[in-house]
Amino acid sequence: IYLGLLMSQDGSYSDLVADSESKGHVMKAFLQLCTYYQQADRKKTRRLNLEDVKFFFQEHFAYVPDNLEDFFRQVCYESSSAPGQKVVDIVRFLKLVYWILCPQAKFDRNSYAPKKAQRDPKNFLISNSSSSDAHSERPTRISPVINNKFVKVKKLGEGGQGAVY
Repeated sequence: IYLGLLMSQDGSYSDLVADSESKGHVMKAFLQLCTYYQQADRKKTRRLNLEDVKFFFQEHFAYVPDNLEDFFRQVCYESSSAPGQKVVDIVRFLKLVYWILCPQAKFDRNSYAPKKAQRDPKNFLISNSSSSDAHSERPTRISPVINNKFVKVKKLGEGGQGAVY
């Protein structure tokens, strides 16, 4: 859903789904949903709380579903932009709308439960390099640095703070 949303805003939906029927309708629907989402976001935080979602359904469907609060609880999270409030962003909002409008669809909340692949935590460990190898590759440190001993060979660039050779 999110990829389709991004493609409809910043690209071409037909690039995402080449053989889709009524591509223009899909793109228009995504853009309308984004507009409706922004209208429901009365606090301009780019997050909707439960009252905003109820406002959306009342405004555009003239009906607030009985199970809206249950669905909202499943997709909401506590955002740093709205501390202490349970909210939904645009992706979770689209998921919520999908669940309510298409209760028996292919990706409904009861039949679609993707499982994350179990990964071995040992694959994410980085081994420490031995300290003697790291120091042997470094050139000796020049201390103290005497600018007069450096020979300017090729000018790489020049800016407001000086030239680089």
